[in-house]
Amino acid sequence: MWIPRQPKRLWQRLVYEISFFLSLLRSVCYGRRFDVQLVVCPLFGGVLFALLRKLIWREPILLNIQDIPSDAAAAAELTRSASLHRIFKWIESRVFERAEAICTISDAMVVRLKSELPPSSEVHLCPNWLVGPIATRIRDKADDKEKPNGHPLRLLYCGNIGGKQGLLDFCQWIRSTDIPFHFEIRGQGAEFPDLARWDERSGDSRFTVGELLSVDRFVDAIRTADFFVITEKAAAGFAFIPSKLIPSISLGTPILAVCGEQSALGAEVMSHRLGLRYSWNELDKLELILSDIKTNSSGIPEMRDNCQKRSVNYARDQNVTHLENVLRRIGCEIG
Repeated sequence: MWIPRQPKRLWQRLVYEISFFLSLLRSVCYGRRFDVQLVVCPLFGGVLFALLRKLIWREPILLNIQDIPSDAAAAAELTRSASLHRIFKWIESRVFERAEAICTISDAMVVRLKSELPPSSEVHLCPNWLVGPIATRIRDKADDKEKPNGHPLRLLYCGNIGGKQGLLDFCQWIRSTDIPFHFEIRGQGAEFPDLARWDERSGDSRFTVGELLSVDRFVDAIRTADFFVITEKAAAGFAFIPSKLIPSISLGTPILAVCGEQSALGAEVMSHRLGLRYSWNELDKLELILSDIKTNSSGIPEMRDNCQKRSVNYARDQNVTHLENVLRRIGCEIG
C-alpha cells in the first residue's frame, strides 16, 4: 500500500485506496478459490476487490463494516463538495448491496445501513471484542478494586488522533477551565504531531502527551483513570462504536464522551449509563459537572458497575459464533 503523507488530501487518499486494490489483484494470478470472502471496510479498495472476485468466480461476500467510508471522508473534510459526497454515497451503496450479508458493530449502524440499502439486504449486529494479550491482561485486572478518587481528576485518552476526533479542540477547552485535572494522552495518527507541538508550546504540566503504551501500561492506565475520554468531532455523523470503548468498560472505567447525542457512541453511553456524554456546544455544562466531582462523586460507582455489566455485550465467544453461523450459511447457499 502507498501511505499518504497528507491524509487530508483527497487525491492522496484515492491513491492509497487504489494502491491496495492493485496490490490485491496479484492474488488473482494464483487461481485459488474460496467458499466465502470476509471483507472489512472502511478499506474500500478491499471491498472493490471482493466484488471483482464475486463477478469472476461467484464467491459470496460477508461484509464487515467498521466505519462508512463516505462518512469518514466527510469528517476528514476530504469531500467538501456536497455533489462529490453524493456521488461517493451512491457508489458506496451500490457496492455494499452486492454483499450476501453485512455485519456491523453498533445498533445505530444497523439502522443506518438498513435505511440506505434495499429491503432485501441482510444486516447483522456483531460488536467487536477483545483479543490476545490485552484480553488476558484485562481479565486479570477486571476485579481489582483499586480506583482513583478524582483529586485531581485523572483523564486518559489512548488511540488514534486524527481529524475526526477533534482532540486538540478538547485539550484547548479543558486547559482554559479551572477544573483540577491531569490528562494523559497516548496516541498516533495524522493530528498527533500538531497536538504534541501544542503541548510543548503550552508547557502545561497537567498534560502528558506521548506515544502509544505497551499492553500492561495501557491496562494499568485505564484502571487508574477516573474517565476514559473519547471525542468525536461535531456534526461528523458517526454511526460506529470506537473500539477503545471496549477495554475501558471491561475494566469498569467510565467514559467521558464528547459527541453528538444521536451518534452511536452517545447513544451507547447514555442508554447504559456508562459515564458522561456532552456535545461540543455543552462544554460549559460539562465543566460544572467535572468541577463538582471532587465533592460529589456519588454517581461514579454506579457508572463503574454499569460499564462492567455492559461489557458482556462485547464478549468474544457469542459474537464469533454469530459470525461463524452467517459465514457457513452464505457459503452453503452459494456453494
